[in-house]
Amino acid sequence: MLSIIQKTLAQTLTRTNARLSSRITDPTRLSGLIFDLTIILSNVINKPKEFIYAHPDFILNPKQQIKFWWLTKKYQNHYPVAYLTGHKEFFGLDFSVTPDTLIPRPDTEIMVAEAIKILNENQNCTLIDMGTGSGCIPISILKNIKNTVPAIAVDISRAALNVAHKNAKKHQVKIDFRIGNLFAPIKSKDLSENLLITANLPYLTLNQTTNEQSIKREPWSALYGGYDGLEFYRQLIDQITNFCKTKKPNKIWLLLEIDPTQHETLKNIITQKIPTAKIKTQLDLAGLERLIILEF
Repeated sequence: MLSIIQKTLAQTLTRTNARLSSRITDPTRLSGLIFDLTIILSNVINKPKEFIYAHPDFILNPKQQIKFWWLTKKYQNHYPVAYLTGHKEFFGLDFSVTPDTLIPRPDTEIMVAEAIKILNENQNCTLIDMGTGSGCIPISILKNIKNTVPAIAVDISRAALNVAHKNAKKHQVKIDFRIGNLFAPIKSKDLSENLLITANLPYLTLNQTTNEQSIKREPWSALYGGYDGLEFYRQLIDQITNFCKTKKPNKIWLLLEIDPTQHETLKNIITQKIPTAKIKTQLDLAGLERLIILEF
């Protein structure tokens, strides 16, 4: 039974860190443990994390102690911090996240940066985000471009779209959210002269989704991409090429986030399906091929 005695912020962090350090075996989680606990604690007391550093002798009330204890028990059982707090920072913005959405990753920010560059350098573009989840990609793009562009975001999950709609409203950007399978809800009348498509689709294999403890609480549908992780990218490329047989925009940019081991396979798929496409890759924070950029 949890004993309720007066505890300061510093005491709470120190004791919880010691307790969990002896029970968590993942080296990556251990290295970030104190930071994660600080984020959880700041959420519990509804103060920024800087408050904890500046006021180590602040005393938690019993309700706050119980809530922090409960959340750290869940954290010990592999619940991500973002799901425990309901928030995740991405591209300098705060996003609501739930277990219905994938948690935004720093590596995905390179896609956003590339999309911003393309939209700032080209006119008459429509932005379409496939598998939008929390909406972090199109929202971050729209908040950082020079001019307003029409934007559509698609997801097969209505629950995820509800979260994305909430985030768009919070950040005051206009996005047309649609439920459906990838390019299926898109019509010719939706498009401008040029088209920019961003897609961070499920790209993990069964082995990856089974063995990665850090993602076990995230939605399976947002992670598993078929036997080689590229099932949804094949679908998307097929849908786009079929669509372009009736009406092709002047120029299309397609930005695809992948597992670095997949880049050669996906390049071969693209070359077969869209032989005229110019293909580039961008490296992630670890120097690995994370983003494929098509222009055709």
